[in-house]
Amino acid sequence: MMITRLIKTIPFLYTVALSVKHSIWKIRTKKAFNEYLKNTDAPKLQLGAGLNALPGWFNTDYFARPAIPFLDVTKKFPFPDNTFELVFSEHHIEHITYLQAQAMLAEAYRVMKPGGYIKISTPDLQKYVQAYATKNLHSPMVKQHVTDWIYGGFAYAANYKPVNDSYEAHFVNDIFLNYEHRFIYDYNALSALLEKAGFININDPAASYTGFQKIDSHVTDFDRAFTLYLCAEKPVG
Repeated sequence: MMITRLIKTIPFLYTVALSVKHSIWKIRTKKAFNEYLKNTDAPKLQLGAGLNALPGWFNTDYFARPAIPFLDVTKKFPFPDNTFELVFSEHHIEHITYLQAQAMLAEAYRVMKPGGYIKISTPDLQKYVQAYATKNLHSPMVKQHVTDWIYGGFAYAANYKPVNDSYEAHFVNDIFLNYEHRFIYDYNALSALLEKAGFININDPAASYTGFQKIDSHVTDFDRAFTLYLCAEKPVG
């Protein structure tokens, strides 16, 4: 533990150690992927899985876990072209920069089979700003979210502890400044990235494609009210 703490204090050593660790994890990811392909006829890829390991999916995350292989989505994916029928990214794309997201979607497009679908969910900028502008931020649902996630000091939010219930500005700033978010999308911004990557039939689905049913982990009333959901298709031919 002392050596680990020392390494973190020296940028060069930390960079080298991280590179070595990622190289080892990449080998493990490749082995896990090859094993996964042996046991499925319908490959499906989840990006930024977190703790949501989906049965039947190849679940990946930057923070590797025993059941979730390592994948840095800001780099070229270690998968062949035209491999996956479905790609899923839930409350993940907002944790990387806009340019990194552009590269990630291009890679997702490359590794998907023609006719395959992608689903992305992410905090919805329009819904946050609209709720603020219309002063519609004091429903029991929103108050509970503020209590649980903002006033509670989650993810470096300890500075958001006002002395009264005037939390409107805190509510909006929270989605930008906490949780290590890098870019918050609205429909137009995200659909433009998907279109630039080559996807078609981009839509905001009231009912998801069959393959995406019951896989989300962000399922509270608040999540559904303030999340942007987009599905898109990789064209055939």
